Amino acid sequence: FTGLKNLKYKESDRISAMKNELNKIGVKLEFISEDEYKLIPAKKLPDFTKDTAVVFDTWVDHRLAMSLAPLAMKVGAVQINNSDVVSKSYPNFWNVLRKTGILKMS
Repeated sequence: FTGLKNLKYKESDRISAMKNELNKIGVKLEFISEDEYKLIPAKKLPDFTKDTAVVFDTWVDHRLAMSLAPLAMKVGAVQINNSDVVSKSYPNFWNVLRKTGILKMS
């Protein structure tokens, strides 16, 4: 990924936050330069269940919440703390995902 230099100065340090959250499923972000990072996929994504859901933090940033949500399709059960932060930019986000069948929410 390139053009990321300004992401450190938004609602959260989005680079550090995303790096931390992706690490929870074995995905790495490798620093290339101040403006460039390389995504290193997990060799095998974990398979979480309702009882062992991966817990993501939004870092009080609506974009992080929205970009982490689709990972539920790949790793199974996902819990997103402070998920209401999406109301800042897309109040219907969770309803749309539920209606389209992308996510099953409890």
